[in-house]
Amino acid sequence: MTVPPIRCRNLSRFYGEVQGLSGLNLEAGPGVIGLLGPNGSGKTTLMRLLCGLIRPSEGVAEIFGSPVGPGRRDVLRRVGHCPGEDIHFESERALDFLSLLASLGGESPASARKRGEEALARVDLSDKAMRRMDTLSKGMRQRIKVAQALLFSPELLLLDEPLNGMDPVSRKALLDLIQEHARAGGTVLLASHVLHEVEAVTDQVVLLHHGRLLAEGKLPEIRSLIDQEP
Repeated sequence: MTVPPIRCRNLSRFYGEVQGLSGLNLEAGPGVIGLLGPNGSGKTTLMRLLCGLIRPSEGVAEIFGSPVGPGRRDVLRRVGHCPGEDIHFESERALDFLSLLASLGGESPASARKRGEEALARVDLSDKAMRRMDTLSKGMRQRIKVAQALLFSPELLLLDEPLNGMDPVSRKALLDLIQEHARAGGTVLLASHVLHEVEAVTDQVVLLHHGRLLAEGKLPEIRSLIDQEP
């Protein structure tokens, strides 16, 4: 039996008395999965649980059949994460920033620089390699975050609202990159609160609301459910 790239079993995360995610049971991938929901629905909490940034309050998250959590390098090396918030060192040049991250992943200086150059090329920012991060536009900084997620050619990409601040040309290029990753056999979990962004790359969606799974499956099926039960 094929192991799903993403599996959650009774996955919950609470922040004191605040519910971030509650009792999520989910199997997803391969391919592109749209993670939909309004702000505060639990999308970012799920992303952080899947990449080991936080621990679950209850339940377990699995990546390729292995439980994930802080320190699980054997599992996490297969994951690339583009967070919703900025992660840049403002005074660093784009290539230096990516090279530093690659070196922290165990690469030699020469290999780290090469990985940085390749990642910049994938997001069409090779010409901005020597620009300081604080001189780049919002859309370019978003593409740098995607580049760092691609540094180690991960099988699973977790992209949290990656299209925010991008112009139409950059959006199209990133959506093409997402589809390319899926066609090569990878998995992409694309979080968004904008339906048409997700529809551009997949009809497979997971819908969260107030930390709970509201619906999952193909978008036409979910649309029909909405018509029947608002």
